[in-house]
Amino acid sequence: MLYQGDAPLVWEQILAQQAAIGDYLAVIGLDVVVDRAEGYAYVRQQDSEARDDGTAVPRLVTRHRLSFPVSLMLVLLRGRLADSDASSDDPRLVLTREDLVEMVRGFLPHAATKPNSSTRSTPT
Repeated sequence: MLYQGDAPLVWEQILAQQAAIGDYLAVIGLDVVVDRAEGYAYVRQQDSEARDDGTAVPRLVTRHRLSFPVSLMLVLLRGRLADSDASSDDPRLVLTREDLVEMVRGFLPHAATKPNSSTRSTPT
């Protein structure tokens, strides 16, 4: 991930050469993603269906299904981070365990959200 503010000269080069960079990376099954409005760029693996020549590209990172509690936590954390970014100049968001429990309390069964509960959900 490259942020515009972290490397302005590199950012300008990426914008100027985006098509050439995309063509170069496509050969090895990667796409360059540039979000000009948010000021960041990153590289991701192409979907196997997206390849024009039909060549299967091996996965760089395996995909795993996330459980509902894990998916819920990620969505809630992303929302809190967006809220924090919009309302604070501090780039960090620090939450306590109690904050996390309070965030998911309304979405999970009662026993799973007690901080000192002996019944804990196991990650999958």
